[in-house]
Amino acid sequence: MQTYAAHNGSFKIDFHPTQGTAWGRPILASYGGVVDFAGIDGTLGSKTPFNPNAPHGTGGGYMVGISHGNGWRTIYLHMLEWPMVTVGQTVSIGQQIGRIGSTGDSGAPHLHYEQQADGVRVESWFDGVPSGITQAGDYSVLRTSNNCSGRQVYEAGSDNGWRPLPVSGPGGPVTGSDAAALVVNGVRYVYTIRNGQVYEARNNNGWQPVALSGSSGPVTGSAVAAVTHAGVRYVYTIKNGQVYEASSSNGWRPLLVSGPGGPVTGTEIAAAVDNGVRLVYTVKDSQVYEAANDNGWRPLPVSGPGGPVIGSDVAALVQGGVRFVYTTHHGQVYEAANDNGWRPLAVSGPGGPVTGSVVAAISTKTVRYVYAIKNGQVYEAANDNGWRPLLVSGPGGVVTGSAVAAVTSGGVKYLYAL
Repeated sequence: MQTYAAHNGSFKIDFHPTQGTAWGRPILASYGGVVDFAGIDGTLGSKTPFNPNAPHGTGGGYMVGISHGNGWRTIYLHMLEWPMVTVGQTVSIGQQIGRIGSTGDSGAPHLHYEQQADGVRVESWFDGVPSGITQAGDYSVLRTSNNCSGRQVYEAGSDNGWRPLPVSGPGGPVTGSDAAALVVNGVRYVYTIRNGQVYEARNNNGWQPVALSGSSGPVTGSAVAAVTHAGVRYVYTIKNGQVYEASSSNGWRPLLVSGPGGPVTGTEIAAAVDNGVRLVYTVKDSQVYEAANDNGWRPLPVSGPGGPVIGSDVAALVQGGVRFVYTTHHGQVYEAANDNGWRPLAVSGPGGPVTGSVVAAISTKTVRYVYAIKNGQVYEAANDNGWRPLLVSGPGGVVTGSAVAAVTSGGVKYLYAL
């Protein structure tokens, strides 16, 4: 935790990681409450249309305010893109509300954080201990967040309820910050990230680290995706905005940064295979980009029947030779088929209105299933048939997630949440 002399006023905290990149790291609610602001500083929050060609707001950039009751409030500034929550939404402690960026009056990626009492900024306390940041110029106060160690990965088979996956394995205890999954010869592989290191688990066999180094040297990532092609598992992660690929345990190599869309450094990642070609997707400045193997990045259309769409998450699948890409825009899930532009998916269904902050997708021969998380609850929509909530409980107890991945195996849909 740091502040600096130019900070106008006391009790303002800037969070910087002690290792690894800050870009794209999750911002989690430090306490439960109700979102009272979510949008661009100086605007009407989530009701304000986004203009990608305009400056990203004034001082705070993309930001969130949470009211905790009895006059207590926290604010989170300089987010990477539009927040993952909306005004009036109830959030729980540790729930992801956005990602670290550098929008607004910011010279480098970081999280500006404040605690307020009755509208007045006060010294922030954590776990009953004062932060030590009391006036401009205080700096280098080190604290480890209780969320840094990550979260437990859970699995649900169709509607059979959630069960925890093993925490330990050859790689030791693993709790993660992102999730991906694939199936090879009936074996389910699950991936997560712990302290930047990508780990893999086979069904219940426990976690083992994926190769840390390769032709590009050590790679520690902030997001993970995975596909299988010709019996080989390909894993993708992002380091300092650069996408890296590892083939099974053969080590990491960087993918091209440039292409028809110019230089691309991303914050989210998804992958798919189409007719022998590996496709990778990322989000840069809220724009979705696609790269085919090493052929470079190209931007996907921004507009379509749903109007302009700029996203905060990405998922992809291939069905019948058609590539489908998914993103979320102001909590609404959108789908694009190849280059045909974006269209909104049904907002409502048996589970009522659903606005999600993360997205995953799988398909059978005829049906596409899309998954989103609303207030920690996983919801499923089949094509345009509307959203339905999936079971919250199972052998692992009550599960509300902050990341989601999905695969199909033997006719069963398997979901993974953190």
